[in-house]
Amino acid sequence: MTLPFSNLDRKQKLFLAITFSVFLFVYKLIFPTLTSFSSSIINDIIIIISIYLWYIFVIDLKETTLVSPLPLILNTGIVITIIFFILSVSTSIFEKFSSFETESDFFLIIIAILLTYVFTAFFIYVFTSLRILFFLKQKKDYSKLFNITLLFLALSFLSETIYWWFNELSYINAAFSVVTILLLIINSTRVAWIAFLNKKQKIYLLIVSAILTIICGMIGGMLSGIFEQENVISQLIANFSPGLMQFFDLIRIYAGIYFGIIFFTALFHLPTADAFDRRSNELSSLMDLTKLLNQVFDFNELGDTITSMTARVCNSDYAWLVTKKNEKIIISSVFNVGYVETEIITKSLIEENISLFDEVIIIDYERIKNKLEVNSSFNNFSYIAIAPLKVHNDITGYLFAARKNKYSFDEEDKKAIRSFANYASIALENAQLIEQSIEKERLEKELEVAREIQQRLLPAETPRCENVEISSLF
Repeated sequence: MTLPFSNLDRKQKLFLAITFSVFLFVYKLIFPTLTSFSSSIINDIIIIISIYLWYIFVIDLKETTLVSPLPLILNTGIVITIIFFILSVSTSIFEKFSSFETESDFFLIIIAILLTYVFTAFFIYVFTSLRILFFLKQKKDYSKLFNITLLFLALSFLSETIYWWFNELSYINAAFSVVTILLLIINSTRVAWIAFLNKKQKIYLLIVSAILTIICGMIGGMLSGIFEQENVISQLIANFSPGLMQFFDLIRIYAGIYFGIIFFTALFHLPTADAFDRRSNELSSLMDLTKLLNQVFDFNELGDTITSMTARVCNSDYAWLVTKKNEKIIISSVFNVGYVETEIITKSLIEENISLFDEVIIIDYERIKNKLEVNSSFNNFSYIAIAPLKVHNDITGYLFAARKNKYSFDEEDKKAIRSFANYASIALENAQLIEQSIEKERLEKELEVAREIQQRLLPAETPRCENVEISSLF
């Protein structure tokens, strides 16, 4: 469902938006007040077209940039806060406009028009931001739903002007307003992007959305005159166009509902935020490790990366990697722990029970430390996870992860360690094969050099004798 003028390029959209805005400005200078129903309808149609053209221009401008939800919400919140600030001080600053209907001062008319333009720009920005959030991370195309919402916003706009002149037709305005609000509520439930935020971002979103929901409610109270007897800004906007006042109020309702739903959605997502962060961290670490399979061939560097990633993904305090060489255990890499400490613990745990560690196991260090021949200073550990490194069903080493807190490794931790061990075994095997290949190539080059030197020791030509046949051999 393609909207009118949406296929135009950006310059054409900007030109049309500026043209209609200038035309509206001139029209309001000629007809500063609403004197008849026909002039009000013409006025509203020009305003709706101008708002729509600016809307599609801003959407085109924003869609070319990479959208991140939190900065977008923060910018929208700043705009809403500016609207709230202007409304809160409007009575004292714009007191002269209280009698705008009877004033014919040209300067006051221009100020009123420009002020209305500023508020229109603010609310268009808020609406376009909500539109971007509506489509963000959606797997289905909901453009028809949003375009229907646009249509009913326009109908609510016009119905407010009809109600302004014909009070007996209030049911038309009420019907369109109710349907529009219902559509806005449905649109506000499209918040799939929240699931992709980490816990810290969700807490930040929780605070910001709560503040913005309250501010949107206070803006509604100011526009409707709940907090003040009369609000000058709302009078100016209503005199500019009753429908425009209705449009602003609906956008304000949309923002309030949307931020309210964001608040509760983020609140309900908080208990599972740690699990989501953990999954994301595990997935990104596995992807990084997969890249290392093709990029890093230095055995020591690869070992350091594996241990640091294991500690990060499994929420462990320590990690180390051991490899088997000629049936001996060698500490290849450590993270946040000393070589001597890990060597003593590893030998105490593995060398006596090497056949037991065919799968990932969790050891309660507190229970067995007295049985192990380890120094009493090695008491920082509480639980140790051991995962074998397997290549073609042969164990080539072990990956260790240890914690100092009292919480054991759960099944998710075991799966993560197992996955890392599987990837690590392949990566380390590749690194060793490449090292062996490089060493073999080096030896072959040395043999080639030796062969050339030996060849040069022989005479260039075999000596010839009449009675003796001579040949040479190395």
